[in-house]
Amino acid sequence: MRHTIETAPRNGKVVILEDDPTGTYDVAHWSAQAGEWIAGNGEPSKITPTHWRPMPRDGYLPQEHDEASTPSQLGSSSRARRRLVTACWITVPLIAAALLRLYFGFEQETQLPSEDSRKTELLALRQQAKADQATVRVGTRKAEQAMEASALQRRQSLENVAPREALVDELSETRLAIEGLRSTSTAKHRQALDEEGPRSAALASELATAQRANEAQAAQLRKAQEAAAARQELTTSTAKHRQALDEERARSAALASELTTAQRENEMQAAQDALEEYKIQVPEIQRRITYLLNLFPSELHIFVRPEIQSLQDLAGKKVNFNTQGTAAAYSGPLIFSRLGISAENTFIPHQVALEQMRKGEMAAVVFITSKPVDAFVRGRWDPGFKFLPVKYESKFEDYYLPAVLEASEYPSLIKQGEPVPTIAVPTALVAFNWPTKTNRYQRVARFVDVLFSRIDRLQAPGFDPKWKSINLAATVPGLSRFAAAQEWLDRQARAAQVSR
Repeated sequence: MRHTIETAPRNGKVVILEDDPTGTYDVAHWSAQAGEWIAGNGEPSKITPTHWRPMPRDGYLPQEHDEASTPSQLGSSSRARRRLVTACWITVPLIAAALLRLYFGFEQETQLPSEDSRKTELLALRQQAKADQATVRVGTRKAEQAMEASALQRRQSLENVAPREALVDELSETRLAIEGLRSTSTAKHRQALDEEGPRSAALASELATAQRANEAQAAQLRKAQEAAAARQELTTSTAKHRQALDEERARSAALASELTTAQRENEMQAAQDALEEYKIQVPEIQRRITYLLNLFPSELHIFVRPEIQSLQDLAGKKVNFNTQGTAAAYSGPLIFSRLGISAENTFIPHQVALEQMRKGEMAAVVFITSKPVDAFVRGRWDPGFKFLPVKYESKFEDYYLPAVLEASEYPSLIKQGEPVPTIAVPTALVAFNWPTKTNRYQRVARFVDVLFSRIDRLQAPGFDPKWKSINLAATVPGLSRFAAAQEWLDRQARAAQVSR
């Protein structure tokens, strides 16, 4: 039975040492003087024992340097064997020869375990055998004289053979026990390693799977955190943008209200300006003219040849204002007068004037109409033909409105990002103030009824978007509304009140 190394005897008793981690064994005894385990070769044991076993048959080997050991305690001590062989060789030659054969036969038959301690012991025995052979030769010469004395020694040596054979048997059994333990331990370790291999592979696979799962969870967690942070940032940004949008809408509404008010005031002033001009040309115009509808403003277009670079370049040049009776013919010269430009005014159809411009016979044409103008959108113009800018200055603030011509409206004539500033002229739909019972009055009344009743068709897609800004109830300062138009509005107002 094996025991832990802490319980091993410390009195020089020879035991079997075991080292479980390495699976090695050794035969040694504890040396109190050296303070460590000493193997059979006298050297410190080369293993680190964890357990120990007693020698088979409770046989113990004495310490190698203990010269006081008795014959009954014979072990593997080389000193005891040397005394035994020397005593035998002092005897008669026959007994010496027999003892030599017995000794070498014992050496050949006894195969000690293949430990370093046994190899060292066999080497010492061989060296001692050579020395003993020399001693035999000397002893032979003295054998005849010591015949009688050697007889007693011969009998004693023969008696010692039995303990030697017992020692050989004991050492053989020890070797077998050590080899059995080593074989058993090796098999157990091999089996344990074979069993541990699949378990280690399974554990490694599980560990790799767990690591991949952890990495996937960590990646998902990072994505979730990033998404949460993005959502939080988006929520915060959305709230800020919503607040800014609400504030901007409030400001836009206020500005739109102010702009509407300003436009109405400007339209009224512009209408008064036109009326003032018409009063000069047509006496008692307020009694002769009535209005049907206050229309949307018309933008001023001053289209010039490549050599014209500014409004001042038009002084003394031919400028066409379309035929008499058009908005350009009425308001164009007034605007040029305010600009301080004295041009050679012509009043021919714009189509003719545009052809003259291509030939260099006309410097500019003036359009006052709603943009975009088809002649400028579809026409093909050489490089350099352009619109001249007209700044909205204090000289226009009383009667006119600010406006702008965009590249989206005239892509072939205006570069992107370079809009052309201009002014707009308020316009109105007017009619002669016919007597109510005349045929012409009835014709205008029927026109008013059709126009007012179907104004929503003009505000539908496919028509100028400016029709959507028309307010049928809007007034024109300085003029009276056509009677039939006013009656139509009154009927609509009464019907709305009844429906409520």
